[in-house]
Parts: sequence; structure tokens; C-alpha cells
Amino acid sequence: MAEVDKALVQQFSDNFLILSQQKKSRLEETVTVKSGIIGTSYRDDAMGGSEAEDVIVRGTTLGSKELPHQGRYVDLTDSEWWTHIYSHDEQKMLADPKSAALIVGVAAMNRKKDRRIIAALGGNARQIRENGTSEFVPLPASQKIAHGNTGLTRAKIVSALEILGLADAIDDDDLSNMVTLVVTQAQISDILNDDKMTSADYNAVRLLMDARIDVFMGCKWKKTNLLPFTNGIRYCYMYVKDGVLLGLGQDIKTSITVRNDLHGQPWQPYIAQSTGAVRREDVKVVEIACQE
Repeated sequence: MAEVDKALVQQFSDNFLILSQQKKSRLEETVTVKSGIIGTSYRDDAMGGSEAEDVIVRGTTLGSKELPHQGRYVDLTDSEWWTHIYSHDEQKMLADPKSAALIVGVAAMNRKKDRRIIAALGGNARQIRENGTSEFVPLPASQKIAHGNTGLTRAKIVSALEILGLADAIDDDDLSNMVTLVVTQAQISDILNDDKMTSADYNAVRLLMDARIDVFMGCKWKKTNLLPFTNGIRYCYMYVKDGVLLGLGQDIKTSITVRNDLHGQPWQPYIAQSTGAVRREDVKVVEIACQE
């Protein structure tokens, strides 16, 4: 039986329920966004730090001194989504399926943004060498916390915060540059099952009352089921907002047209976007491996 046959009129419903799925991008607001990119890639340039020196002898010639530079690339990838809604089926339905189809398609594009961000967090960052060629930089081992045959623990969170803090990656005076911890429901369950974490000492975050976590231990918690999962190990990430860049060449663009070239002349909801992401600075990202 064709998929559309399931919605043919029997006077059951006058609208469509969108089945369970992640509909919005949960991570776009947690990273830096560069929109309106022209071309296939965007070079993000950064400048390193330098220390001041004491004056020993006045009037001497200053030696050569250059600041460290780094250039990393956001490489854009085009994505598209479409479906066909046949007019002879549409007339047999009580609800208009076109708008519901667009909601489903936009949700798919939003999840694609999150997948780009997650891939950038733990993947290779394309970086320019001094000779102009590219190299691919993996997340250093020093930025990774091993699973240790445990799920998410307070010790792992503290260790990740320490890694960021020792690198001066966290600016306590810049509240807009927040620290995000991306997890799945399994890691939230780890915390809720930890008696120490849910004791009266932590009641201010209402862990037991709401069974959800918003801001806890200095991090904005975000839940998604898109995180990498391999051989029973889930890879979660703690990062600073300006440590990751999401590039938008074309943000989500929608259209609905009639396909006169196809039998039945179906309506075609179509959605396109062009996105990419890169880890801007390794010290601002920490991978936390958790056993599930």
C-alpha cells in the first residue's frame, strides 16, 4: 500500500499530527553563525596572543616580532529535501498535506545544521598552512575525556570545565559567550540517578522536580539524539560559543510547485539550504566519552 493511502478520507481527522522528531535546530544558537557566505567556502581568520616585555635599555632597535595567525575554512555543502503529493490523493484527504510536509522538511534541514555542528566539534578542521596549502587538524587528545566504563559523571563535567579554564577558553565576564554541554537523554538519566547530584545541595536547579536540565554546573545543557554513538560509547561535547562557527551560504529556502512532467502532476514541496561548520579553536572544545 502506498504511504499516502494511509491518509485517505474516512472522516477520522482534519489535520496531520507531525510524528516525534527533532523539529528545531537545538545547537545553532550555541555557536557563532556567519550568514550570507558567497562561494563554496569561507576562511575564518584568528590571531593568537602575545606577551608584553619590560624595557631594559631605552633607545634600542626593536627586533622583529609577529603575532601568530590561524586560518580555518567553513566548507559549504548543499542539502535538499522534497516529496510528492498527488492531486488525486489530496482531494480525498480532509487536511491539506502540503503545509505539514513543509514542516517535516524544515525539521530535516534543522537537524542537518546540528549534524554539521556536531561533525565540526569532533572532526577534522581544515586549516591553512604557511605555504598556502590545507591541512586537516583533528581534535587533540588533550581535549578528550575517556569513557572509563562510566556514563556522564560529575567528575567528567568538572574535568571538562578544568580543561577549558586552564586554556583561558572561558571568559567569566562575557555572559554571551556561553559554555554548552550537548548530551542525550541517557546522560541526563546518569545525572538524575546520581544521588549526590540530585541532593538538597542542588535543589536550586530543580533536577528532581522537572527531570530536565537547563543551566547546571556553569553549562547550558542541550539534548539531541544526533551525537555519535559507536560500540556502546556516546561522544558528548562541551564547548564555548565562539569556538565553533556555523556557515550559511543559503539558509532554509522553501517552495511548492506542480510537477507537470510527472504522471499525476503532483505537488512538490521542495527545500534547499547550503551549510557548513568548523571548529575555530581546539582549546574551546572538549569531547566527553560516555558509556551507554
